[in-house]
Amino acid sequence: MNLQRIALLLSGILMLVVMSCKKSDNSSSGNNLAPGSCRVISEEEILATDTLSATYEYDNEGKMFKETSDMSGLPMITYYIYTGDRFSYSFSGIDTTYYYYDGIGRLYRYQYVEHVNPYMQPIRQDHLFAFDANNRVYREEIFILSDTISIKLDSILFEYTGDNVTKARQYSWSGSGWLLSETDFTYDSMKNYVKATGIPPISVFTWSANNMKTYTTNGVLIMKNEYPEYNANGYPTLVTYTYLQDTIPVPCHVSYECN
Repeated sequence: MNLQRIALLLSGILMLVVMSCKKSDNSSSGNNLAPGSCRVISEEEILATDTLSATYEYDNEGKMFKETSDMSGLPMITYYIYTGDRFSYSFSGIDTTYYYYDGIGRLYRYQYVEHVNPYMQPIRQDHLFAFDANNRVYREEIFILSDTISIKLDSILFEYTGDNVTKARQYSWSGSGWLLSETDFTYDSMKNYVKATGIPPISVFTWSANNMKTYTTNGVLIMKNEYPEYNANGYPTLVTYTYLQDTIPVPCHVSYECN
């Protein structure tokens, strides 16, 4: 989403770490709200020179169908389309994401297409998932595609204890097929990654419930999140985050609809 601060960690490819509002709330947005749960309806992130905001609209079944974001007066609308209860695709003025399911309803592929220039081929990124006998994802592969080539960027292999991911090993390649990095990610019992080791350096993450608090690389604090305000259902309504180069925390205000 547009209010996410996403850091491309380690090899710089697709290790997503939420740096601000989005996903810090653990909210429900796929079905009708369960008792005690909430879903995000708006966010506002106040930077030194810009204000980022977003509002979210849901249908009668509780599925988000529209996101309106704004950065200093530049609005963008993203629509989410469903087939039954499943995501089918989402689209905005600059990108489209397609979702594909197998015969028993498992998401086995999604493809992100960025329309950078109408006179150029769109940038396409493919994510493919493979499942074990227990219907758990054991491998994810990521490709960059064009009409003539397919370049593998990453392979991620997952290990489980029961249904909980405990470890993931990520292999990243250059466009020429050279192995750039091999990285192990360790997860806690709540499925949060807590440590990344390999080449590049060691990164450590700390969490409060499912809210990331700190991100450290080789002992140097890179980012810090704080959650000073919560609503009655226990969802953070204010998130402040500080980067290595910052001295003043950046506030993000989150509003919810709750049951």
